[in-house]
Amino acid sequence: MTTNGCINYMVKRRIPPVNITMCKRDKSGDFVRSIHAIDSFLDHADVFGFFLHLPRFLDNLRASIPATELSPIPPALVHTVRLIGILFIDDPMLRNEEPRLLERALQSLSCAPDSTRIIYMFQAEVLLSYYLFHQARKLEGGYHAAAAVSIAVACRLHKIRSTAWSVNRTNTGFSLPPPVDSIEEGERIRGFWTILVLDRCWTVWMQSPSVLIQEASPSMQIDTPWPMDMNSYEQVSL
Repeated sequence: MTTNGCINYMVKRRIPPVNITMCKRDKSGDFVRSIHAIDSFLDHADVFGFFLHLPRFLDNLRASIPATELSPIPPALVHTVRLIGILFIDDPMLRNEEPRLLERALQSLSCAPDSTRIIYMFQAEVLLSYYLFHQARKLEGGYHAAAAVSIAVACRLHKIRSTAWSVNRTNTGFSLPPPVDSIEEGERIRGFWTILVLDRCWTVWMQSPSVLIQEASPSMQIDTPWPMDMNSYEQVSL
C-alpha cells in the first residue's frame, strides 16, 4: 500500500486519522503496513472473537500506533490485531512479518496488565486463541483460551449484575472498576459470552473438561445477562 493509500484508508474508510504526518514520513513502510493489516483485520474481526465497541476501539487505536506501554490500547492487542489481519493479505512482505508479530504479541501478554486496560488484554487473549485455533496449534491455543477464562473469572464477568454475587464475594485478587457507561458494560457482557463459546470449542477439540464452569460451585455458575448487538448498548444507559 502506498502512502496515499494509507491516507485514503484512514480518511475514507473505517480507521480514524491516526497521524497523517507520520504516514507521510514513514520511510520504512511499517506504519503503512500496520494500517493495511488493521483494515484487513476489520473484515474478519467477528469470526475471531472480537467483542469490543468498534468505533471506540478505533478512536483509541488512533493514539496507539505505534504501540507502547503508555498507549490507550496495549501493545498485545495491537500486535494481535495486525497478526490476524496479515493472514488475509496476499503480500509476501506482510506475511513475512507473521512470526515477528506473534513473538511481540506473546511477549506483551506476559506483562501484568493494569485494571484500566484489562479488557483489552482479555480481548487480545481471545483473539490470539482464535488465531492459534485457525493455525491448528492446539497446545498454545488452549493455553491462551485458558488464560482468557482466568481473566474473565478474576474480573467476575460471569457475574455481571448478579445480586447473588453482590454478597459474600470471594477475593480473586483483582478488582475491575465499574463500567463507565452501557457500552463498556456491553463489552464485558459480550466478552464473557465470547469466551464461553471459545471455551466450549476448545473443550470439544481437545476432548478435555471445560475450565470455565463448575456447576457444583455457586461462585462459578453463570449469572450474567444475555449479550446484545453492540449497537443496542449505545441506546441504553446504566
